[in-house]
Amino acid sequence: LLSVVVTVLNEAGTVGELHRRVVETLGDRPFELIFVDDGSTDGTFDALRVICAADSRVRRRGLAAALP
Repeated sequence: LLSVVVTVLNEAGTVGELHRRVVETLGDRPFELIFVDDGSTDGTFDALRVICAADSRVRRRGLAAALP
């Protein structure tokens, strides 16, 4: 399983395209795509919620959850 971790801040307009490109690039390889939101205020969290609902390989976390 390949884990792709991406930090985002106010990227509501780009997370969908990033998801599409990761899926296209990795093809049938097993992977998980983890978005770590650093406190976005532009609707990034909502955009990620839609992506997560459509693709079980995608997860979203807040920055606090990503820190030890």
